[in-house]
Amino acid sequence: MTNKLILVSSSPRRQELLNQVKIPFTIRKPDVDESQIKSSDPVEKVKQLALLKGKNVPLHCEDEVILSADTVVSFHQTIFGKPKDSQEAAQMITAFSGNVHEVFTGVMIRSHDDEIVFVERTKVEFWPLSKEEIDWYVNRTIKQVHTAFKVLGQCLLSKLSAITTPLWDCPFRV
Repeated sequence: MTNKLILVSSSPRRQELLNQVKIPFTIRKPDVDESQIKSSDPVEKVKQLALLKGKNVPLHCEDEVILSADTVVSFHQTIFGKPKDSQEAAQMITAFSGNVHEVFTGVMIRSHDDEIVFVERTKVEFWPLSKEEIDWYVNRTIKQVHTAFKVLGQCLLSKLSAITTPLWDCPFRV
């Protein structure tokens, strides 16, 4: 029997990653209030968010497997959310400039018989950036701040330390 993967996510990037590795899947979007997860510990927060989303969607038949994930950025014991606008994006990049921050991705995989939850951590170092460089970057990416931050933001990186690729939303072993 072949399992059917159910991606519990609204993230276009997670869908893109599964398509890139040619894993067939069906999307079921979770209907959850993420603000109910109050943890300030990034590991616990992404675990709880992945569980919240993954348990929100029912398995419809025996051969379905649910995949849910969530990602947060942590810097100096502060969890950063997705930037809401250009000003917030510039503040985040300024904070990360020349520094190392961490990206945590929590994943839940669930079938009728089993469930596993794990967290991957990636250390990310940005090049030191001038205000002009940050403004240039933010002004060109503001229409899709979060997506552009992930794609174009790669040019800001001076170092990436991980054995998986959770930085881009879904950990795949490389």
